[in-house]
Amino acid sequence: MLFNVVGTFNVPRNPNSTDYNFSKDMVKLWVDFARDPTTMTFRGVEFSKQEQDKPLQYLELCENPKMIVEPFGERAAALKALGLIELGLGIVTK
Repeated sequence: MLFNVVGTFNVPRNPNSTDYNFSKDMVKLWVDFARDPTTMTFRGVEFSKQEQDKPLQYLELCENPKMIVEPFGERAAALKALGLIELGLGIVTK
């Protein structure tokens, strides 16, 4: 397992639990993807197809899901401008 997250896969089977309902909705999303990746929805929000030449979007998985613009670009650019990170393939190929 890449990340050891305690309790992640031990969701109580209580139909009134928010964790239980979220888990069911996640499984439904995976099944929808397996059936037809062009029509995925999560809690009524359609997972939009990424359009070429448009900003990368993500489906924010939470109690009130929504499509959001890629959230890491500004942060990475700010850290790079401060000299705190170096982006590039040189690190991988060394």
